[in-house]
Amino acid sequence: MRRFEDRVAVVTGGASGIGAAAVREFLREGAGVVVIDLEPVDRESLTGAAGCSPGALRSVRGSVAEPADCRKAVDEALNAFGRVDCLVNNAASFVIASLDGAKEDWEASWSTNVMGAVNMVKAALDPLAEAGSGAIVNVASVVAVVAKPGAWTYHSTKGALLSVTMCMALDLGVHGIRVNTVSPGWTWTEATAEVMDRRTYEDYLIPRMMLPRVGETIDVARAVLFLCSDDASFITGTDLKVDGGYSAMGPEGKSNPF
Repeated sequence: MRRFEDRVAVVTGGASGIGAAAVREFLREGAGVVVIDLEPVDRESLTGAAGCSPGALRSVRGSVAEPADCRKAVDEALNAFGRVDCLVNNAASFVIASLDGAKEDWEASWSTNVMGAVNMVKAALDPLAEAGSGAIVNVASVVAVVAKPGAWTYHSTKGALLSVTMCMALDLGVHGIRVNTVSPGWTWTEATAEVMDRRTYEDYLIPRMMLPRVGETIDVARAVLFLCSDDASFITGTDLKVDGGYSAMGPEGKSNPF
């Protein structure tokens, strides 16, 4: 039996990248899925790749920064499938700014990356509790624990997401709801391909990783599904890094000067 047969997942930012990879994996594993995204969702492509009927995937155009849109996504799941078992908070704003950042830059980052997750948890809390073993996965990043120049906005939101996830896990455990994060490292996505060729990306990053490759969206998606599954039934308040060892490797890299 597939792990998510008769279960329902809501995935934010599921039209592309890591979110779309998670959607495909949920569909392959038998789940009904609802996506909320600002961009249109290619339902035919996603369900075709997963080998399931188009009816297994629903979508809502909207922003997680807007509580009303979050409620629409949860209502869509309840109307279409009757329940919500898993929530994946993947939607993100990639505004990168530091001293030069305007008030609007900070608001765009925090309203989506942090408050977006909070808004979705508020909207989905009751059905997740009713499911009896609800699971929430917030997609953070390894940048939450490393410094990068000129990146105060985005990086700070990911650090906040790690912290609020632990608080969520504490407060929601009484409802049987588990809350964890996955922290992707350097992962090749459609968005990356728009600004850099893959060879350049790999040549720069692979020497900075323990494993000799960069991440793929499927790597992160599989970690998300693990944390949502019964295999992780006693895991909560935890961060799972999916970064090929990037964040664990010291500044000397793969060499030993002594």
